Amino acid sequence: MITITKSSRTGSTIEIEQIFNEQHVHIKSRASYLLLKEKLMMADEDFLNKTKTLWDWLDFREIYLLKRKKENNGNLKCDYCGKEHLDIGGKKPEDLKANNRNKNLATIDHIEPLSDNGEKYNESNLAVACKKCNQKKANKSLREFVNSLKDKSKIHKKILKILQQEN
Repeated sequence: MITITKSSRTGSTIEIEQIFNEQHVHIKSRASYLLLKEKLMMADEDFLNKTKTLWDWLDFREIYLLKRKKENNGNLKCDYCGKEHLDIGGKKPEDLKANNRNKNLATIDHIEPLSDNGEKYNESNLAVACKKCNQKKANKSLREFVNSLKDKSKIHKKILKILQQEN
């Protein structure tokens, strides 16, 4: 539990307001996040760093997917299987349940997995993937994953180029 406290004139400390119970964090909007950020600054730096990183990633994800969609004339496709018309999805906390249920959601896959020291924000290490391909690839190497695909005919030229460079 995080609370805001204030010292009274008599020197005793009183509780002014409870912000939230850590087990039930519900930041509903970016505005809420910004308001809470100031209040929590001294209370929990780790929480703020994780939340900031999440918002940074969601902003980056949206910009990257919109850019890729524009490059493909408004059609966002999986770089691995070629599945078309993928949805970008929402980035607000209340959108997360709908995103998880959306079988047509575009995800970002790290070609070289983060677990193998792949770069998180480097666009040359990113691929658009449907949920199914992203889950199947997990933290496999690109070559290992592509070799496991039944139909290799729809693989994006970016992926093929990376595979050729590895040879």
